[in-house]
Amino acid sequence: MKTWLLIDLIAAYLLAVLAVALAWRRPPNTVWLALQALLVCALIYVIGDAITFAARDMDVEVLGITVLYSGGIPITVAAWLFALEYARERGYTFTFVERLRRAPPFYVAVGWLVMVTNPWHGQFLTPVIGGRNEYHWAWWGVMGVGYLFMIGAIAIFGFLIARERVRADRINAGVLFTAFGITAGSHWVYVFSPLTLPGDPLVVGLCLTCMITFLAIHRTQLFSLLPFALPEILRRDPNGIILVDRRGKIRYTNPAASHLLGNEAAVPSHDAAGLLGKFLQSVQSSSEKAGAWITRLRRDDAASPERALFRWSREPRRWLEVSAFPIRTDGGAPAAISLRLEDVSEMRLQQTQRLESLGILAGGIAHDFNNILAAILGGSELALGELPEDSAAREEVEGVMHAADRGAELVNKLLVYAGKAPSERKPIDLSRTVEEVRQLLATVLSRLARFEMRLDPALPLVDGDPVQIQQLVMNLITNAAEAIDDGEGSVEVETGVCVVSERELASAVVGSDCPPGPMVYFTILDDGIGIDEFAVARIFEPFYTTKFAGRGLGLAAALGILRAHKAALLIESTLGEGSRFTVFLPVASQAREAEPVATAKANHGWRGRGCVLVADDERPIRRSLRRALEAAGFSVLEAANGHEALEALVHAPSDLSLVVVDATMPGAGIERLLRSVGRDRPGVPRLVISGFSAGMVLVDISPDLVSGFLQKPFTRDQLIAEVRRLVPSDTRSSLGTWPAAEESA
Repeated sequence: MKTWLLIDLIAAYLLAVLAVALAWRRPPNTVWLALQALLVCALIYVIGDAITFAARDMDVEVLGITVLYSGGIPITVAAWLFALEYARERGYTFTFVERLRRAPPFYVAVGWLVMVTNPWHGQFLTPVIGGRNEYHWAWWGVMGVGYLFMIGAIAIFGFLIARERVRADRINAGVLFTAFGITAGSHWVYVFSPLTLPGDPLVVGLCLTCMITFLAIHRTQLFSLLPFALPEILRRDPNGIILVDRRGKIRYTNPAASHLLGNEAAVPSHDAAGLLGKFLQSVQSSSEKAGAWITRLRRDDAASPERALFRWSREPRRWLEVSAFPIRTDGGAPAAISLRLEDVSEMRLQQTQRLESLGILAGGIAHDFNNILAAILGGSELALGELPEDSAAREEVEGVMHAADRGAELVNKLLVYAGKAPSERKPIDLSRTVEEVRQLLATVLSRLARFEMRLDPALPLVDGDPVQIQQLVMNLITNAAEAIDDGEGSVEVETGVCVVSERELASAVVGSDCPPGPMVYFTILDDGIGIDEFAVARIFEPFYTTKFAGRGLGLAAALGILRAHKAALLIESTLGEGSRFTVFLPVASQAREAEPVATAKANHGWRGRGCVLVADDERPIRRSLRRALEAAGFSVLEAANGHEALEALVHAPSDLSLVVVDATMPGAGIERLLRSVGRDRPGVPRLVISGFSAGMVLVDISPDLVSGFLQKPFTRDQLIAEVRRLVPSDTRSSLGTWPAAEESA
């Protein structure tokens, strides 16, 4: 008697310790709730068994039986629910069993009611103090159903042993199969044994089960958080996850993937290639289609992880990055492919905003740098004019001027990238522009690649800046030629006109928001090394380059030109095969003849007359302007800020011929100064100069207040040409020679 009571106490202790150990592991909620219920029922059963062993009268015996069966009846149901949830966490569901989920509560309620009312009807069992009770038909009915639940639980673990591919998972399923089998078997030995046993072997079975479970927890990581939590992690992952088997059938999709691919993705054994091809569009028309991509990876036994960019068919402006990871067996054989679908639309939006921010920064840097270059270039020109022809210093000064010119070109590229470069729109014949670029680059690029031209001679004109369009074509052709490493490849250039649809524009790397319609295009196709889709996202960033000696500003400038001209760019590229860049430009609204670029008039020898007010906060720039204007025959008044300029305007002589003012000069605002000139000195032209482009400076100034504009840095010839254009003819003097030229003569 005492021995069995001691066994009951040991069993209760082991169940309590096991509950604490499992609470520390904390499996997912669905498994944890069923496991808690199972342990509580087992503990109640053990307590009831201890009461019956300690009973000395029938009332205590009945109390013990009531407690015992209060845990014994639901314990089989808890075991069955635990097995179902454990299998579910491993990725297995049993449709026919799921329909029986409402039966357990009904079974427990009926069984417990029959047991509790036994003293009145006596059809459940007859209590026997100190021995095995006598079971009646109600007991066999209730416990028979319970046995079916227990057999079902054991069968589920047997199924997992047969189906699990990972050895550790098979071992854990075997541990649970053994534990539940021992529990059920020990009880059946007590019930069906022809001998009368001194105690219930089920308690001994529970002790063995607890010890086996403890061993499995520490040796095989049974109930460790990661294996159980993994399905929950997959379900809650905001990125779509799809598992495709070797036959190309979908075996698993998490909710995020089902949202992206529709309810069809949740159907087992759906064709992965067809479904992905339906909902995922290639970013580039030459890129591998989604379905073909999956099929290739599935059939390639040596496939390695790959990534690809696609557009979601339901929202073409939404980008998805799909990562494919081949899954292999322990022996290395391909088993499946795991796909991860990540929405990178926000990332691309941030990238666009970053490029716009870089554009603003580039414009600011260009303004300050242009002021510095203007002082360097102006001072160098003046110094060069003072030097004798045979002076050794002339070469050094000319080197400074050349470096300033190169700096100005670099700044102009930054402004072009920012979309704020000076621009003069004219009707342009694109085929003629491409041919001019080819002639210009023929000597240099012939060493890099063979060129083939297919130019449409009857293209509609496009509105654009001839210099910028020429630079755009030059940058793209140069980029294509340099992509050919060995010089054995070819570059094909084609122009034409077509009607571009909204669907085609949706896949544009730049200008996807352009209105569809007739457009003139030029295509540059090379058979070089190609560009991967992730490099395409960065090639327009300033200073990003894959070339050893590159500066990374060519395509950055191209981006600014495309934006400024409301153009679209499609990039199609395959690594190892080459790239195709296609630029679409809107057709000019009116059919006009292409205008030739005006050539500057010769300004040497021209002289003016009168006074010029120069207002600029940079002293070196004021000095160079003063000397250039004085050399051209003008007298000069200087002002370092807006207030000084207003005061100088009041005291200026009557022969004031021109006002030259910096756009960002401190003090009184430029518009106030220009209005004062128009009010106090009507007819006097106003020339605005700035390190910013005209588009940035004049956007907030009334056009009738500005007579002309020059962007820094400018040469003396450019300054005098603009002054010559603006100064009224009655203030000009007769032709003469520059003082420096007279002295040198």
